[in-house]
Amino acid sequence: MKKTLLLTLSFSFFLLSSTAAALLTSPQSFKGAITEDTDVFFIGKTIINGSFSGQPIRQMVNSSFVEEMGGFPLIGNCMIPNLHTVIVAENIDISRINTLEDFITQNLDDITSFSDVDIITDAGLFLLGIDNGTMDLFAELPYAVTTVVPLEIIAGTTTRFFVVGTNHPLTLKCSGGFSILSTLSDTSTLSVRDKDGMIIWTSESPNDYILIQDASFVLTNYQSLSLYPLYGTSSTIPLTVSVSPAAADDVQIQPLIQDVTDVLGNFNEDMRSGFVQSVNELDEVL
Repeated sequence: MKKTLLLTLSFSFFLLSSTAAALLTSPQSFKGAITEDTDVFFIGKTIINGSFSGQPIRQMVNSSFVEEMGGFPLIGNCMIPNLHTVIVAENIDISRINTLEDFITQNLDDITSFSDVDIITDAGLFLLGIDNGTMDLFAELPYAVTTVVPLEIIAGTTTRFFVVGTNHPLTLKCSGGFSILSTLSDTSTLSVRDKDGMIIWTSESPNDYILIQDASFVLTNYQSLSLYPLYGTSSTIPLTVSVSPAAADDVQIQPLIQDVTDVLGNFNEDMRSGFVQSVNELDEVL
């Protein structure tokens, strides 16, 4: 029974009956550390606390500019508000950039600086690179599904990701020297919005980049599915999850399944099938 419910929840296209949905919450409380070896689903009222250092971007780009950067995949609709300064660079070859100074001086004709703006991502996949930094997550969720699965975000390199499925936005604190944001798919749209709510720059090109010069900022993830790389260890905050039975009114399985199914449409076929296969290999629900 648990296996059947797990497979249904793990992004199939079948709807659960109200009786089955009522079972999809932890019958008992659990609190513990999440590691790369975690191989179960946790379902219910959830508290998440942890820090992530990202997957090394040097595995993707041969450039000393990203040598100390940790990469974080973003899916769909996210926002980074209240940024002091950003620089957008259009149609550049990041592999030819070796330093932050190069990023600016070698592309003077193709860069624009903005102040007091928000960054918005919409649809598709994105990559946020943070130089010598971390992404910290603390969330208290009335209902969520969490687990760990292996994925090839970078072709030929398998990384285990902490996966969160929830209908509630997640707010993350990011900090580091500087950060770079770019698209990873043809369906992605990056936008910069001013304080009047006007879109003042937008791009769908993987050769366009946003340089975030703020040393710290907040990122809000509005998608029902999010991924956090468990590459190496971060000494800042060990990743822990606390799960307890969810209130009946908070168990919203059908909307969550539909939302996650829609989000998986942002993945290419190899990533999507790999994700579902990894989820199907999990044996337990806690």
